Amino acid sequence: MWAKQYIEDTGRIPQDLYKQIVDNIDELKGLFADDVLTLTEESLNGFCSLDEKLSWILFVDGCSLLHILENADFNIPWPMNMKADQLSIVMMDVVLLENQLPYLVLKLLWKNEIEIELIDTMKNFHKRCDQWPAPENKRIWRPRIQKILSVHNRKKEEEEEELSVGILITNESELPTHLLDLQRTIVLTKSFPKGKGNEANDMNHGQKSSSSYESIKIMTYRNIQDLRAVGIKLKSSATRRPTDIDFSDGWFAAKLTLPEIVVDETTTATFLNLIAYEMCPDFENDYEICSFVAFMDSLIDHPEDVRELRSNRILHHCLCSDEEVANLFNLISQNLVDNIEIYLDVRNKMHRRTFKKENIEHMKLKLIKGVGHMPQEDWLEKRPHVVNGGGFVVTDCTTPKGFSDADWGGCPDSRRSITGYCFFIGQSLICWKSKNQLTVAKSSSEAEYRALASATCELQWLSYLLRDLQIHTDKPPVLYCDSQSALHIATNPVFHERTKHLDIDCHIVREKLQDGLMKLLPISGYNQIADILTKALHPANFHRIFSKLGLTNIFGLSLRVCVKI
Repeated sequence: MWAKQYIEDTGRIPQDLYKQIVDNIDELKGLFADDVLTLTEESLNGFCSLDEKLSWILFVDGCSLLHILENADFNIPWPMNMKADQLSIVMMDVVLLENQLPYLVLKLLWKNEIEIELIDTMKNFHKRCDQWPAPENKRIWRPRIQKILSVHNRKKEEEEEELSVGILITNESELPTHLLDLQRTIVLTKSFPKGKGNEANDMNHGQKSSSSYESIKIMTYRNIQDLRAVGIKLKSSATRRPTDIDFSDGWFAAKLTLPEIVVDETTTATFLNLIAYEMCPDFENDYEICSFVAFMDSLIDHPEDVRELRSNRILHHCLCSDEEVANLFNLISQNLVDNIEIYLDVRNKMHRRTFKKENIEHMKLKLIKGVGHMPQEDWLEKRPHVVNGGGFVVTDCTTPKGFSDADWGGCPDSRRSITGYCFFIGQSLICWKSKNQLTVAKSSSEAEYRALASATCELQWLSYLLRDLQIHTDKPPVLYCDSQSALHIATNPVFHERTKHLDIDCHIVREKLQDGLMKLLPISGYNQIADILTKALHPANFHRIFSKLGLTNIFGLSLRVCVKI
């Protein structure tokens, strides 16, 4: 029926199309396995020879398949004369491995000599029935500028696809073997132009990682919950390409970038079909789909892992529960043969990050356990020798030293001032804060005084903490401020007329100063370290102050723990 409809729609003469197959039957027979030809020859059913039967089968099936490729669409099912639910079964059946027809058959039966139109028709069919292409109207809640950028990126992707088609048909050896082979090629298409997110993937898909195979043997795979426990966050690549997987490490957090995945009732059949194709004995490939499924299965062990992927807009599913999705990946990943070099660089980075983080936590627990059994005198005596993975060195100086600053009207939206303060013990930064003030300050003095009040409350808490740790200081803590008016208000009660507009709670600075909690000292704006927390600075000043904070990348250094007990 579909073959007849295709011939009528194209206006071609059936005998001419059939002759195209007959004239090339020897070449077409070479594309089938011997056991398939033997099984076909066992029952000729009225045909004179194997060539005649095979030619007729390829002619009818090829015309039917071309009609499906041109007209099958879930949104417009009537050209196929069937309901949408029946059409979905047909479209799934077309891409099954056992139902594939050689590309040469489709080329011989195509309605014209323009091969690029045939490739476009096959690709458009995959777009209509596949979950791999990114949706066109995606994330409609994005701001308008992001919508414009997304439209621009979509046009870019369409241009890339057209370019990939042009490249595809220029080399005869790179033509698709059949419809399923083209689907696999589309799925594994890399992002172009290459961005930073794909640098690791280039190493994964063509070059060997610098890590030795000895490191691979001891590598431990961890699920999403384990990665989250060591500070690894998830990020969507905004694409659905399995090649767009990357891992970026930072000082305080790391990000694992994953492609979006759509899971529905067809996902299992789609993955198993592609996996079966990759595992065919006569198909040489790098097992990219198998490796992607194995990688995702290593991340998904429990329903909580699926929930975490959903919350980060990476996984979208319409199944009954997250547990069903977890079971699906565990099912399709059984007995997989994956390529150990694919995603190796990403796995190594994740392993190193997890290993370092777990070691730091282990050493901290060991340190706390050892300190807990030590008398206070021994602990105070040995504390200069204690260095942990965080880069914090405790010295004999235990007196807190703080810096307070404010940027009057620094917020461009609310015109509220910005409070910034930081505290040191010795040369080590122990706490800092940068936050908009709750109310609008009427003067720069008020803004500075409010920042001083916030720093005083923080200093009060630090004093309580040190006292609970039984660490006593001989000298009062020092709090530096670069505002002379704020210092005068705190120390001189005569400034009554100038402080009427200040809230009562701001005068906690004067109260704590009189109680001897701290000592207020002036400091020049050039030496004000808290400046970096309140305003944008010139690069030279920024780097100068940043170097004084004593920050260290704990993941860029080797772990050194020395506890002398």
